[in-house]
Amino acid sequence: MKKVLFLLFVFSVCLYAEDKPDFSGTWKLNLEISQLPQMGNRAMPERTLVISQKNNDIEIEPIYKTQRGERKSKLNLVIGGKETQIESPMMGRRPGRGGQKPITIGKAKWSTDGKSLEITSKMTMVSQRGSFTMRSFSSYSLSKDGKILSEKQTMTTPRGERESEMVYEKVEKK
Repeated sequence: MKKVLFLLFVFSVCLYAEDKPDFSGTWKLNLEISQLPQMGNRAMPERTLVISQKNNDIEIEPIYKTQRGERKSKLNLVIGGKETQIESPMMGRRPGRGGQKPITIGKAKWSTDGKSLEITSKMTMVSQRGSFTMRSFSSYSLSKDGKILSEKQTMTTPRGERESEMVYEKVEKK
């Protein structure tokens, strides 16, 4: 009887693991169908995500193309793991401007139904005017055919809350 229960447990764990989406691939932001917050007079930069996922290890590399060139950062997280410090060269402070490089802490977990990846982060910035914290919550999900990646994001800053939905299309390998 114990063997049967053990086998049922192992089988259910395997089924549960198979239902998880694999976000691996290169994804290009579709600005036309994404719902983005207003950024003043600035245009939204071209954005690509390169995602590598193996089991519960995930690396997300956002690549931004702006008038000043290409900027990258990397998120290395363990899904269901502990909070991790995230390095972000994009948000570094320039010498002579005051302030320090921000500290960002992130954590990833599966949604309750196991179909979405949820990432929470908290970034604390220190400047000559004091410190402030920004928090974000992102939920990543795939279309049934695996060709569309949606990221619903809520960002909370001292200036209030803003929501966006970014829609990415999978870049097919040539």
